[in-house]
Amino acid sequence: MSKKDLNGKFDELMNLCRDGKEGVSSMAFSSEKSLSIGQNNAKFNLPTGFCYFNINGEINITGNVNNKSISNHSTKNENIEDCVIVIADSRNENKITLFVKNPEIAKYNRKSTTSDQITIVIYWENGDYSYLAYILNNPLNNEIIVDANFVASKYQSDINRANCLRLLDKTTSNKITHLLTDENKEQKDEDDF
Repeated sequence: MSKKDLNGKFDELMNLCRDGKEGVSSMAFSSEKSLSIGQNNAKFNLPTGFCYFNINGEINITGNVNNKSISNHSTKNENIEDCVIVIADSRNENKITLFVKNPEIAKYNRKSTTSDQITIVIYWENGDYSYLAYILNNPLNNEIIVDANFVASKYQSDINRANCLRLLDKTTSNKITHLLTDENKEQKDEDDF
């Protein structure tokens, strides 16, 4: 797909998301906050949301956990265009496609191939809702594995969270686990009060 076609498809999907098309979602991540972008360009702050990249051992993460930045680099948050933007097209669950703008647009689906070692994890949670999408190398060939999972229950969100932490490198996983543990401790203290 040419760069022009890729940009056109990205814009088309962003418009579908803004129009509330079922199966199309978008998220924006900066070093200051994470947003879910919905109908009529409404932006919903996500207390926990991040986009993690491990490409050939080079790790970048942008986002926050419990409203605390976990970004290992600074991104401006003045304009949505300055953020890492992810659009998930899950209208056909057998043909999930993720578009990642960081700053160039890349398209990933099950037909994609790469010679790079790649792990990309997109994750957010808010109350009992959570979303986990990932892009990985298939160890049996050069193809890409792409999956996305939105859930709306505490139990399923716990599964999404555990799977997310397993996909990250150990240092990043430990850092996020620590921040999530602090949140659970604070919640328990409030409940005990």
